[in-house]
Parts: sequence; C-alpha cells; structure tokens
Amino acid sequence: MIEYKNAGTAEHPDAGSLTLSEHFVPLGLTEEEMDQLEDFVLNGLNDPHLERYVPTVLPSGNCFPNNDPQSRADLGCN
Repeated sequence: MIEYKNAGTAEHPDAGSLTLSEHFVPLGLTEEEMDQLEDFVLNGLNDPHLERYVPTVLPSGNCFPNNDPQSRADLGCN
C-alpha cells in the first residue's frame, strides 16, 4: 500500500482524474522513507500496554465494551 500511494498511479485503467482525488499524486518518498513509514505503521501504532485502559467496571454498570443481549451473554455480564 505504501508503494502504491508513493507511486500515485491509478491501478485501474478506467480510474481517471474525474474519479481520483487531486491529492492522489506521486509522493517521491525514498526507499528509506518508505521503510521508515512501514516500520511506524507496523510497530509505532501498537501500545503493548493498552489493556491498562480497559475499565473493570463502568459507572452505568453496563457490560464493556458492548451491552447488547448477545454481548452480555458472550462476555458473561449479568
């Protein structure tokens, strides 16, 4: 996807200027910049400690993260 966006070239021959954004243009990133961007997307957007934000109890008493009947049954929230 990064290489595709960097090239800024439509993949389908019928896609033209009327269907593509004016911002879809070649970016001119170097191989090193694309590698750095890939590393960021794969590793930089992951917080290994994200579980610390999952609440154990909600003030409403509702089931987290969903409170529909099926989710309550699946998650054991009664």
